Amino acid sequence: AHTTVRIFDALPQQAVFASPQRGNPRWRSFPPARAEVFIDDEGDVALRANGEYLGSFARNWIIPLGFHPFQFGLTPHTPRLRCGRVIVQRRAWTVSIEEMGAGNFSGLSRDLILGVERLRAAKDLPRFVYIRPTEQALRRSGAEGRDKDTKPVFIDLESYLFLEIFHRWLTKSGELEITEMLPAPDDLWWREADGRRTFELRTLMIPR
Repeated sequence: AHTTVRIFDALPQQAVFASPQRGNPRWRSFPPARAEVFIDDEGDVALRANGEYLGSFARNWIIPLGFHPFQFGLTPHTPRLRCGRVIVQRRAWTVSIEEMGAGNFSGLSRDLILGVERLRAAKDLPRFVYIRPTEQALRRSGAEGRDKDTKPVFIDLESYLFLEIFHRWLTKSGELEITEMLPAPDDLWWREADGRRTFELRTLMIPR
């Protein structure tokens, strides 16, 4: 069994919401215009706002628990953030239903394929991604606490079945947060005779 909790609610003093989207009034929030990503004297990638240190992207005791110390998002595109050779936050995009354009997307739809391909070309979306409703979309729908609505869903943008799932989620929420799958399937390290595998390893790195 899995339980999804929002770090901003569970540990409000340990998390910072840095996003152009409006956060819950109870959260500690900063707009990206006031936030600055910087490298400190030890080479760590961190965030600060108005001179106040907000936290590290990689060195935090919360990370082994499955939490990121803070969420840093830009609209409509957040680039990868790195700490040396380590990627600490994947590329992400915000997509609205209006960006799909007009068309008949029901059944076996040519418009659906063309609409998604135009979206991929405009935003440089990779083939393999994860989607979930944005914070604002969840708040509007009242689905913030439901696991099935907050957990990311895998999407292959070159599979018609997944295109239908993508469009269904986009229609339902009106706005999606898209995150690249990294590493992509062809880059997975674990190889078996019948293909590649993925696994998750969590650890805590403490600088000396």
